[in-house]
Amino acid sequence: MKFKKEIIIAGIAVIAFSGFLLYGFWKEKNAGILKENNPYLTSEERALALEKFKEAKKKLDEAANDDEKFGAYMDIGFQYSVFLDYENAKKSFAKAANIKPDNYVVYVALYQVEADMKDNESARDNIKRAISLKEDNPDLWKKYIQLETERFSANKETLDGLYLEALEKTGSHVDILGAYAQFLEINGDPAAAL
Repeated sequence: MKFKKEIIIAGIAVIAFSGFLLYGFWKEKNAGILKENNPYLTSEERALALEKFKEAKKKLDEAANDDEKFGAYMDIGFQYSVFLDYENAKKSFAKAANIKPDNYVVYVALYQVEADMKDNESARDNIKRAISLKEDNPDLWKKYIQLETERFSANKETLDGLYLEALEKTGSHVDILGAYAQFLEINGDPAAAL
């Protein structure tokens, strides 16, 4: 009877130890793997994003200079975003910003993640930072004006001022002209819209 108990205890110990080893192997293999928060991804999209994520992690491990590190952190952040893992995306983009604080693209990425997280103040700060680095870019101005419109309920006068500033900074870019014309028409000034 005592021998039978020892065999059972030894069997349980072997199973527990095997489980511990398998868990350790699984944890190491999946370290840094994306959380699957996006229920809308197809299995193919999920597999592609995971592959891109692993490639970006490998690029980061092999990065020889700041340009390569910056690119890898940006790629990692984008893949986190695909899986709606905004906290990790934000951390990755912040690391990229530390490497290249004068690259406006990283602030656009931070803006988008923070807007998705509903962190409107931070999103505003980052899109304004992007504009300060690339003020002639009409897409940045459109994002900023959209944020002010949708998240901050900016009044007509504020938006009019933003459109005028955007027109000045972008050299009256056609995209800003078109958006401003729509704004004027919606706000009851079709003559100015023309």
